[in-house]
Amino acid sequence: MVKKIVDNKLMIRRFFLVMCDIVIIMVSNAMGLLLRFDLSPEKVDLKFINSVWSYVPINIVLTILIFYIFRMYHSLWRYAGVIEMQNVFSACVTASFVQFLGLRILQLHVPRSYYFLYGGVLLLLTIGSRFTYRYIRSIFRKGKNDGTIKNVMIIGGGSAANVLIKEITTSDHINNTVVKCIIDDDPAKQGSYIQGIKVVGTRHNIIECATLFNIDEIMIAMPSVSKKTVREIVTICKETSCELKTLPGVYQFMN
Repeated sequence: MVKKIVDNKLMIRRFFLVMCDIVIIMVSNAMGLLLRFDLSPEKVDLKFINSVWSYVPINIVLTILIFYIFRMYHSLWRYAGVIEMQNVFSACVTASFVQFLGLRILQLHVPRSYYFLYGGVLLLLTIGSRFTYRYIRSIFRKGKNDGTIKNVMIIGGGSAANVLIKEITTSDHINNTVVKCIIDDDPAKQGSYIQGIKVVGTRHNIIECATLFNIDEIMIAMPSVSKKTVREIVTICKETSCELKTLPGVYQFMN
């Protein structure tokens, strides 16, 4: 029963993604011509319009098939990262090249610059549609927050912190929790951002930042550092009134 419900939800999501992509393909066709003629519809030659729109049904079918091959309808876009971005780019480039071949084979004439403009618009709209989903989802998650908000400081600006922030910001099981700042001793990371969260100082600024950002909980996300370093940081953290948690090292479970 549970599997059937999950499968139905996936089918509904994929259906809406396909419908969205069909709209994107049609808009990309139109914008490719309009951009070529400075967004002036009256300048567009009728033969170009006929060429593009007569090929649209074929283009839609082939593009959706290419998107499917590149797993555009299988990814969980709320966890999308570099791999998904590469898939989107590869799928759009392939779809644009296939359209180029199709129009040439069928001898449907369009301006040469149209192919690049179409591909660019297709790429931008496809990326936008996927990552707009993440943005809308984050807005809804913030709306679900009720009661007291827990402000979190993360110590460590590496891969573990990146994973931890993503889990806090995307998980349906973590509510009323906001990452306010990151602490890291690396001078090169000072002032930089990890998923929109700023690295605000080193271990020497922990107490100050805990007060400044009204921190309720400190999470130590440095699984690869020595136990001595962790103990030193824990000692500093205990001078605050914050709840303290330490992320265990992944390699501890592999030994």
